[in-house]
Parts: sequence; structure tokens; C-alpha cells
Amino acid sequence: MKPYKILIFILSSFFLLAVLGFVFPSEGLKVGSVHLRFPSINEIVAVDDEAFLDVDKNIHEMQSKSDMQDVQTTIDSLRYYKNYVRSDVTRLHFPNANYKFFDRLFAVMELAKKGKPVHIMHYGDSQIEMDRISSIFRQRLQEEFGGIGAGIVPPIQTIPTFTISQSYSGDLQRFVVYGDTSQPRASHRRYGLLATFAQVYSNATISVGARSSRNAQEKAKSFQRLSVIIGNNQPNFTVVCRGQTKQIKQAKKGITLLTFDFAEPVSRTTITLNGMAEVYGISLSGKNGISVSNVPMRG
Repeated sequence: MKPYKILIFILSSFFLLAVLGFVFPSEGLKVGSVHLRFPSINEIVAVDDEAFLDVDKNIHEMQSKSDMQDVQTTIDSLRYYKNYVRSDVTRLHFPNANYKFFDRLFAVMELAKKGKPVHIMHYGDSQIEMDRISSIFRQRLQEEFGGIGAGIVPPIQTIPTFTISQSYSGDLQRFVVYGDTSQPRASHRRYGLLATFAQVYSNATISVGARSSRNAQEKAKSFQRLSVIIGNNQPNFTVVCRGQTKQIKQAKKGITLLTFDFAEPVSRTTITLNGMAEVYGISLSGKNGISVSNVPMRG
């Protein structure tokens, strides 16, 4: 049978069933001891108006109401949080149940408001790609303890984030220690703190800038200090950024940090690399406060 004949047969069947459903009595038809029923058109095409239950939203609302009620009925809010970290089922579990475990960390971050910046590395798998989770964590800490910028980013970013836009050109090659065998491996194990680096063979440029995405957190949209993490360089390796030039005159196998400070926070810039070296990362931060780096390692 030809396709168009099959289509005509199917459409005709639907039409006959629709006519039967239209003319068939809604209360059914009784033939002897047999009661025949046929669904009406309205029953077949009726739209289910039942609302979908958003479990996550409902749980969050219930938890929020419960938290607010607990706070409102607790005379001393400090006592409430003290009880929370000791006994609440959703609490963080500390070594030896010592809820003062992070006191020294918070003291250091408090000093970072006006002193040297504190750098925090957030390592994870593909779940934190695109700066997921890290961006919120960073924003909250920077709101509390100061600081700006998106932290340390790789010289070559293969997975776009909704926080920083990156591009590069020139004689630059990426190597990575994680992932499957299709990922480029280096002949050594100097991958750096991001587990990936870029080899500069002669000249290259790298551009970084804050995205205007609605998912981008406000504190990460600018930076006032840019640092390039260099290693295993050949003599006279130079980095140029916004009219400033930094040079490493001697060959060096260890790490060198080339830092550029700006008079005012900026949202984007370009660095020019000349010479041969390994680039382990580019730090975008403020002159003080907190810096949080997102380090996703797929596979």
C-alpha cells in the first residue's frame, strides 16, 4: 500500500471515531445485559489542569519558614545558631564536633579586608564548570570580607563561564593533566595549581574580561590587580599590560609572579607575552579582600 493511502486510512479512522464519540450517548448505550460506553471528544483531548509540584521549591519554602519561626521564637539569635551548629540535621559536621574549627580562617579573612588578599581555591568536577557554585560562594565572601575579581583563570579557557570571557592568539599551546587520553599531555608534570598550563613558544596575546550575563555576580565584574603566574622561562621573557612592562631577565625554572596594579578597577584587559615560558594562570583580584578561584576538572 502506498504511503498516501495509509495516511488517508489513518485520518479516516480518526474521523469516524470522532463522529462516533460525538453522537454516542454520554450515559452509554444498553443492549440487553451489556452496557456500552464510548469516550467523548472532550474526554480524549481534555487538558490536565493539575499543577506540577516543585519539590525543591516547597522544601526550600518550608525550611525558610521553619528557620524564621525558630529565630523569632529564640530570644537570643546567637544561641539559636549555636544550637544549630551543634544539633541541626543540616549542619556542617566539624572534626571532633568542634564548631570553632574555622575561627582562625575567619580571623584571617577579617584581616584581609584591609590587608593582603586571601586566595581560596574551589576544586571540583564538571558540576562546577562555568563558575557554577563558585560564583555564589565568591560573591558572599567578598560582600562580607571585601575583594573583587574572579580569582585565578587558566591562560586558555576551553569551557566558557558566565563570569569571565577569554580569548587568545599567537604561539600558545594548552596542556592538561586531567581528563581522557584525548587531552594534550606535557612531557613533564609541571601543570600548576589549576592542573593545566599554556606553553608560550614566542609571542602571544591573552584577553580577559567580565561578562555582562545576568548570571555573573557583581563583585566578579571588575579587578584592580592582574598577576601572571610564570614558570620555566627563558631569558628576557616579557609581559605587557596597559602600558606596563614586566621582564624576567634570567632563565628560571621556578615560579615567578608578574603583577600589574591599576589605579582604578577595570572590567577587561589584554596581556602580551614575548619569549618562551609556561603560563600557569592569570589572577584577577583586588588589592585586598577575598579571591575565590573556580577549578573544574572534567573526568
